[in-house]
Amino acid sequence: MLRLFVLLFLVSAVLAQEPEVNVELATPLVRLGGTVRLNVTVENTRDAHIQTPLPSVDGLRLGVPRGPNINQSFTIIQGRAQHHTTVEWTIDVRPMRAGDFEIPPLSLIVNGKTIQAPDKPMTLRVIEDTEGAEQGFLEIEVPEKVYEGQPFTVRARFGFDQDLPVDRHGLYLPWWKALRGVIELESSALDRGRDRIVVNDREETDIEPLDRFERGGSVMRAFEFKHRYLASRPGKLELDASTYQFGVTVERGIGFRPDRVRYRYAQSKPHTIEVLPIPEEGRPFEWSGAVGMIEASRRVDRRDLREGDTVSLTVSWTGDANLAFFDPPDLKRLDSFSGFRVVGTTDQSFADERRVRYDLVAADPDLQEIPAVPLWTFNPESERFERIETRPVPIRVAPVEDTIVGFEEQAEIDAVDIADIHTQVATGRVLRPVGTRWLFSMALGVPLLWWIVRTLVRRRGDPDAPQARRRRTARRCLARELQAARSASEQEAALACFLGRRSGESDTAWLGRDIETWLAEQGQPTTGPAAAWIELARDLDQRAWAGDDQPLERERILAVADQLLRGGVL
Repeated sequence: MLRLFVLLFLVSAVLAQEPEVNVELATPLVRLGGTVRLNVTVENTRDAHIQTPLPSVDGLRLGVPRGPNINQSFTIIQGRAQHHTTVEWTIDVRPMRAGDFEIPPLSLIVNGKTIQAPDKPMTLRVIEDTEGAEQGFLEIEVPEKVYEGQPFTVRARFGFDQDLPVDRHGLYLPWWKALRGVIELESSALDRGRDRIVVNDREETDIEPLDRFERGGSVMRAFEFKHRYLASRPGKLELDASTYQFGVTVERGIGFRPDRVRYRYAQSKPHTIEVLPIPEEGRPFEWSGAVGMIEASRRVDRRDLREGDTVSLTVSWTGDANLAFFDPPDLKRLDSFSGFRVVGTTDQSFADERRVRYDLVAADPDLQEIPAVPLWTFNPESERFERIETRPVPIRVAPVEDTIVGFEEQAEIDAVDIADIHTQVATGRVLRPVGTRWLFSMALGVPLLWWIVRTLVRRRGDPDAPQARRRRTARRCLARELQAARSASEQEAALACFLGRRSGESDTAWLGRDIETWLAEQGQPTTGPAAAWIELARDLDQRAWAGDDQPLERERILAVADQLLRGGVL
């Protein structure tokens, strides 16, 4: 009974305390390129959270709230119980330009009630860092326009005065890993930098030291950050102003006292890249998605062979193009390769090369060369479709003799063996010779039967067509790609591969696509399997672009894919 009384006393003491909400900036003044912290504190309750999205302020970028951090204490002073609970969040506010800004009150839900705090907007003044602009620099180089499917490079060159005792430096690139409608490409070994730098205060990446140069009477140490992307859909890519931060040591520490460092900031201007769609005019039927300037080469493992032997033809495509994203030529569909049988294909993609090996069987002894392998590509510089092809490969094919080893044709007809002749005359119906009418009917019936069968196959779909094979292997491909995926963005690319195979479109067409709009265009409901698909796409997007890129459960993605297949959505 005593314990119950003490418990009721403590609960009443806690409930008697009203929650208090405090929202304030750590400082009302910040230099352009720096970051100011917005502190949110709720006292005397644990039931509190910040409503999102946060207010939008032109010229400011508010980060994701970090927290909550919960602190609790309980004391009894002079017989009175005091229970204190504090819930804290921090929000980074980064300015994009100089000026005076007002941040509207935040919306919080405390004990089930909506509270706006503070009572009036918070004022933040952002001033230019003139010293940072003089002692350092940051320049972003991007193309003004690209075509859908075209790779492009973003270069950030930055550095500082070599006479400054710079202790550390870093980059803030608000667009890095946040651009929608692009695919980040793997860098080749030659493009990887020899140094490292921290980007956006959370991740290291490669940079390359450049030659020092003179700027404004000072010699600058320079570096380059370079990344490759592929535009996956038409539209505009917005690259907000970026910041280069470098810390200058102003006082050396003595003993256990650390060095005193003052940070300088150099800004770049924002950029816009226009992504144009591939034109329909002049597009050849054989174009399979190649975009860029491509060169083709070939090699074979042998040139002297016999009829029925296998020869390996390896074709390499190199250049500034989407090498890993187009369908290679299918030699089975080329009339020039009618004298060969294609028994196997091995497709490999590298950072700077697409390599396909075709295993061919020489089926005709009259063959004198391996024909050219053609590829249609769209050239963004000339803005035209162009046909590139390999050079033919001369070969020699020796015919195979019709005789079989150990067998000799008889020169004379064997003598008639009459030992098994029956003495009785065989009776029965004598078969009449085939008349001309039957021959004429067969000559017309066989092509007619072939035409009927071919028409039925085309109506139902050729099961051996590349698209039909891609549809059948979509589920198996998804499972294989998910097995290797280590992040939400890689899982998103695997799901796009599955959707592209099932729909007949390119994989990149599904990256960033609005699923609900697509379902509405197809006249399909957004319930059942489609609803699970929409929710899965939303969760992947949130983790890939607004979270820490942690992967989802592999079984969930496969289950949604199975629901789409069983429900006939794809």
